[in-house]
Amino acid sequence: MGYKEKVNYLKNYITQNNLSPHIKDKPADGLKIIVVIPAYNEDKLFDTLKSIHDCEPTNCDVEVIIVLNSSDEENEEVLKLHKEIKENFAKWSLELNKEKLKFFLINKEFIPRKEIGVGYARKVGMDEACLRFLVSGNYDGSIVSLDADCTVSRNYLKEIENLFSNNKIIGCNIRFEHEVEGENFGKDIYNAIIQYELYLHYFVIALKYIGYPYYYHTIGSAFAVRAYIYAQQGGMNKKQGGEDFYFLQKLFPLENFKVIKNAIVYPSPRLSFRVPFGTGITLNKIIKQSNNRYYVYNFKAFNDLKSFFDCVDNIFYEQNFLFVNKLSESLVMFLKTNEYEERLNEILKNTASINTFKKRFFRWFNTFLIIKFLNESHKYYYQKQYILESMKNLLSSLSLKPPINDSLSLLKYVRNYVYEKLY
Repeated sequence: MGYKEKVNYLKNYITQNNLSPHIKDKPADGLKIIVVIPAYNEDKLFDTLKSIHDCEPTNCDVEVIIVLNSSDEENEEVLKLHKEIKENFAKWSLELNKEKLKFFLINKEFIPRKEIGVGYARKVGMDEACLRFLVSGNYDGSIVSLDADCTVSRNYLKEIENLFSNNKIIGCNIRFEHEVEGENFGKDIYNAIIQYELYLHYFVIALKYIGYPYYYHTIGSAFAVRAYIYAQQGGMNKKQGGEDFYFLQKLFPLENFKVIKNAIVYPSPRLSFRVPFGTGITLNKIIKQSNNRYYVYNFKAFNDLKSFFDCVDNIFYEQNFLFVNKLSESLVMFLKTNEYEERLNEILKNTASINTFKKRFFRWFNTFLIIKFLNESHKYYYQKQYILESMKNLLSSLSLKPPINDSLSLLKYVRNYVYEKLY
């Protein structure tokens, strides 16, 4: 893709979305990284900003854009905190802005309740990043997504800079590790976040195990994307939850999406009720369980998918559907409901090589369809399992025998496996 084409993606996106700048300061010519942080009712925001401020210096210029957002029906406590944040930020930024690291605050107030949410705020910040990269002349700068309840390792900015110095890279995930021990939160919360993070890793390891090619995490606080790729893919959506999941599904099938394994984002294990799903709401559900256990997709359902994906080559070379005789009842019923013969015949008709066939196959049977199958199979065929049981079954199928003494030991083992072996 040439220079003009990349610039046109940015220009067209800005024009089509009728974007105008919120930040009046002219961006530096050397601007290459913009970190976007949505913020709502965040009493620890300045811990996040200080963490970025304390990062190892970069060679390029970096900006941090915080999008403080509130609705037209906001309660007084939130409004009071936001007023304090605005007042403190004005002083804080003057004292801690550096030559190559600048902090900016966008304040979005009185947003209609039906529109507001983390997706809205993330989009505002990322759209602003597009405008600033275009003005600076760096159409391929990196837009980094972070959340206001996170801290980062000191090499965070430097590792992002290093990765994107390779012009072929279009985006990346960044290693994340929730706070799982200490004195900041209670025993119940630490127990819940250990189980939740185990599930996040369980899901991506299982995707790899069944042969799905796009086995990446979808964590809103731990990814980055080139500005022109962001524009090419239509930008961030305004969903009130899961906006990161939907956007990242567009990036994964593109070539040269990578994972930063050496720098770490540390999300907070706090409770939250702003979105209908995600970390905060899941922690609350686990804590409310009488046995404080998190129940997840049964590993047998992933084995069903594996038996199907193992047949992909044969479907292409043999051009028949005899593979269904090997599949579980749950999967056969699901495939029929989703008109698999019509879809596979269409894919076969339009592909001449196995590589092209696989790309089109997994464009059809993508993460959304995988999750749809997992949900439906657990309605009629399977019961959800305790996360430790599911994870042990998965690791056993991979011939891995971790020294499991407790859930925290298991999580530390799994983290190392994911970032040393999986990617």
